[in-house]
Amino acid sequence: MPWFRVDDNLSAHPKARAAGLPAMGLWVVAGAFAAQYLTGGHVPDWYIQSWPSGRRLAARLVAAGLWEVADDGWQFHEWDERQPSKEDVQTARKANARRQQLFRSPQLKIDIRERDNDECRYCGRAVRWADRRGDSGGTFDHVDPDGPNTLENLVVCCRGCNTRKGHRTPEQAGMVIRSYLVTTKLITEPQLGSNSTPTQPSIQKSSKSSSPTPIAAGFEEFWAVYPRRIGKRGAEQTYTRALKRATADVILAGAVRYRDDPNREDEFTKHPSTWLNQDCWMDEPLPPRKAVGKQVLSAEELRRRDNDPLASARFR
Repeated sequence: MPWFRVDDNLSAHPKARAAGLPAMGLWVVAGAFAAQYLTGGHVPDWYIQSWPSGRRLAARLVAAGLWEVADDGWQFHEWDERQPSKEDVQTARKANARRQQLFRSPQLKIDIRERDNDECRYCGRAVRWADRRGDSGGTFDHVDPDGPNTLENLVVCCRGCNTRKGHRTPEQAGMVIRSYLVTTKLITEPQLGSNSTPTQPSIQKSSKSSSPTPIAAGFEEFWAVYPRRIGKRGAEQTYTRALKRATADVILAGAVRYRDDPNREDEFTKHPSTWLNQDCWMDEPLPPRKAVGKQVLSAEELRRRDNDPLASARFR
């Protein structure tokens, strides 16, 4: 949604004082109309006549220098200098729609983070996804700023580099995309030439790519007990990284505790990759999930209520 911009000095501006309060009210609603429908500051005559004393108030705005008479209506004075252009608004709308689409694609974001190992592809530092303001906060950047939401066109990026790059290609911003690891070979993305468009390089397979990738030790046991089996490929990659922070036995024991926790609800069970990324094998048991009045049911009471119809009726 575009905004109609009003200077905070408007209340004391001589032109506003000359036009008068009723005319300035028409000026504001007409500005919102022009911004909404991207008319470039043109206000049609039919819209003015839809307001009481519309033409008389429009004449006061013309006399004050805030409007100019135009074909079939009026035109805001210096609209292009003070308001975003139609092209800018449409570009912002497309970017917002693309951003919303990315938010609705959790698996795509997981794949990007796993490929880039949660490191900025421009400066190489580890990003912090919980940081919503600092330069090290984690974001996703479109290599081609007008390109689609695809694994080839999206990279992990710290907020500092994202701000520096802006709505430009890496070449235009004077930045270079760093390499990333695929199996046993280091793959370096080509720098963008002056006549090229940003694309993802074809992955060069190692000589061992024809044989299946060995499964991380203990992963199948973890996968068998974890209460939500979804995204197995991504979970295995995350599990492999988690082995650097804990042993397979510790992770397995944590998954069993999480599975058997009576306060865990199926609909809120974490994605396995999320559980592993957050080191949830170290978490304390979940708090009681339901209460009856001021009484919080224990795990044993919850179990009896769920399994015994009579107990279920008594606790309701």
